[in-house]
Amino acid sequence: MDNLHKAFRIVFEMSTSSKSISSIQMGKRFDLRQGTAWYFMQKVRKSMKSSEKHPLASLVHVDEEKKAVIAVELTTDKKIKRAYVKSFEDYSSKSLAKIFDTHISEHTAVVTDKWRGYEPLKKIYNIEQKLSNNGANFNELHIVIIQLKSWIRTIPTHISKFHIQSYFDEFCYRINRSQAKHSIFHKTIERMVIHKPIIYHKKYKTDNKCIA
Repeated sequence: MDNLHKAFRIVFEMSTSSKSISSIQMGKRFDLRQGTAWYFMQKVRKSMKSSEKHPLASLVHVDEEKKAVIAVELTTDKKIKRAYVKSFEDYSSKSLAKIFDTHISEHTAVVTDKWRGYEPLKKIYNIEQKLSNNGANFNELHIVIIQLKSWIRTIPTHISKFHIQSYFDEFCYRINRSQAKHSIFHKTIERMVIHKPIIYHKKYKTDNKCIA
């Protein structure tokens, strides 16, 4: 199998599989060095980043986890429509605001738990706060959180803080296009073609502990 064929196969695996494959597994599958597989997979992930041009506009549930804040847009019959995940440093309003400013319309009805960090954001966003009730009031959102955690656990090595957002982008990309799997591979290739070239200089260099 030539390198071009391998590249297309990797893009297909990353865009269509319900759970992506680590660079270690990808390297073994296509007879590539793990580092080579990881670098190419990072290029694919960069093309999966949201354009940020289409903010969530219907009912949105937001919750925070250890590494990230998650926003899920629901349909009128409470099905998951879209999801976005943003890495953050802490649970402050400033950190939580990142996902609102990037992915949520100011006029959208947003429901969060009672965490006080959301209080200052009410000045801008239409936020209702209510008790989580052990997740019962945010069932669909917690389904996404469980899927995200399960997926991250399948990656056999540590993901560095520097790269974690790229993995979140990949996860959301597949969820948000799950209803269009017939075109997701072609769309990913198109995005890679128009994406600016990525030069891996010093800031991308990392040891094996931070490569997945």
